[in-house]
Amino acid sequence: MKDIALIVGRAPCVHDDLEQARAEIEDFDVIACNQAYQFLEHYDYMASVHAEEEAFKTGFFADVDKTKVLHPLNTGIPNIGGTTGLFAVQCADMLGYKLAVLCGVPLEGPRCIFHEEKGFDFVDKSYEDKTVKRVWHDIAPLLSCDIVSYSGYTKNKFGTYNG
Repeated sequence: MKDIALIVGRAPCVHDDLEQARAEIEDFDVIACNQAYQFLEHYDYMASVHAEEEAFKTGFFADVDKTKVLHPLNTGIPNIGGTTGLFAVQCADMLGYKLAVLCGVPLEGPRCIFHEEKGFDFVDKSYEDKTVKRVWHDIAPLLSCDIVSYSGYTKNKFGTYNG
């Protein structure tokens, strides 16, 4: 296992964030959030807080290598309402990574949510309408790994990668 885990979300900034991360970081593992694994050439884990009957059993994750799945049911980490990105950071911490680098997890702009019929889709729904940022604020100091980000609110809160 490497020291750095890239946590890859699906926000519109993800491709720019990944390009920057790949240019700056030489050795890392990848934890894809939800369907982000579909546009990655390689991923080491796929994290999701969505219930198996919603996402896995309806076929939205049918092509995922099930041995790579991180879910509250197989990790023991509860879904506390802070997004799959936060759950992926908690998993990175549990797995022993020293640094979690957020790509496409800005907690700004359109949100990606799960619909049983359509799968994951972006909606024009603010992150301010829930306690999502508060949950991140409360959980991050309890983790052993450091967190940095390439965009948005999470970049402002945690800073960016500086080697």
